[in-house]
Amino acid sequence: MPGGAVDFGCKLLKAATNLVQRLRKYSYPVRLRMIGITSLEDRRIRGDMIEVYKLLTGKEKIDYKQFFNFTNSGVTMGWLLRLVTGGPTGKGAPDSPRVLND
Repeated sequence: MPGGAVDFGCKLLKAATNLVQRLRKYSYPVRLRMIGITSLEDRRIRGDMIEVYKLLTGKEKIDYKQFFNFTNSGVTMGWLLRLVTGGPTGKGAPDSPRVLND
């Protein structure tokens, strides 16, 4: 999605939450919580996590190894492998740092 569309969506959502007169005194994140809407950032993170799940479980017909590396060193909290940033070349995919670093 182009950056302009994201900015427009954020502005539109902010304006829409501001239409409810009794909510105007609250900050934007509080207004979102009160009416039960998640922020664009939260929705983006959730979508990224869903895409990673689909890649790692084979639901997408893309080889996940071109985006992610695994290691069995370090603390994995009961899992056999740990996901680390960087693809096979060490550069990683454009979206993988956003998924792994957030």
